[in-house]
Amino acid sequence: MKAKKPLDYYLNLKYTVVVSYEDGSFVAWHPEFGKWTTTGVGETPAEAIKELDSVREFVIEDFHRDGLPIPEPAVGGREYSGQFVTRIPSELHRALVLSARLNNVSLNQYIVSLLSERHQSERVQEKLDSLLQRNQQLERRLVELAEHLERDLTPAQSSTRQRVREDS
Repeated sequence: MKAKKPLDYYLNLKYTVVVSYEDGSFVAWHPEFGKWTTTGVGETPAEAIKELDSVREFVIEDFHRDGLPIPEPAVGGREYSGQFVTRIPSELHRALVLSARLNNVSLNQYIVSLLSERHQSERVQEKLDSLLQRNQQLERRLVELAEHLERDLTPAQSSTRQRVREDS
């Protein structure tokens, strides 16, 4: 779709922001544009998002000027009823009804709790993955610093350090 709407329309849209920690920096981007079209990098999430805002504005202005299609937020501004219909195998339906009864709740409440728990566990897993990546980066940095210190020690300091290790 060509950019037919006024520039201000696109500049004022609320795009999804994803922030991750990669290679020692925070990276913010809009999935609607693809990770490498609009990206902001910073030492903090706030810095990355601030840079992303500037990049997004530049990209939208550039796309609009050149008549290129400008993506809109996938769920931007839409109201949700809180209801959706889905088809499931009859055996799963039966098992869910039984589990709901065993938990003394309605099928609806039971399914909402399952979906909420799953959704939350995915967010927790993403955070754990990010923390693990950061921990690995810090461990590599500590090894580098230790190697650097070891190279910079005088022979006397090095032998003293070796004796301390042996006494431990």
